[in-house]
Amino acid sequence: VNFSVSYSLYGACDILSDDYPSLLDNVLKAGIGYEYDQDLKPVLIGYDSETTTMVFFDFSHESIISDEPVVFEGDPGDLSLHPSFRDFLNCRHEANEITIMKLMDMRLA
Repeated sequence: VNFSVSYSLYGACDILSDDYPSLLDNVLKAGIGYEYDQDLKPVLIGYDSETTTMVFFDFSHESIISDEPVVFEGDPGDLSLHPSFRDFLNCRHEANEITIMKLMDMRLA
């Protein structure tokens, strides 16, 4: 399911694929905008190579909601922190609804 025009979320097949480790290493080498724990690297769950927009779990970051990893979304140096994956999805849904309403208004104008 694509929650944004700038990236698609990865499923388990993507994350477990042979190509995933090199993709993750390349994204991390390019920089994500902050220092991360080298022993517990972020888990990339969405990325667009053209826009560099990314979504990832960071298990080393302090949890905001008990026992849930935080989710970072955005571009290197301009990341939004979401307290949970559910919060991230709700935020994307709201943003998409606003975008659809704006597009409909433009079409009707």
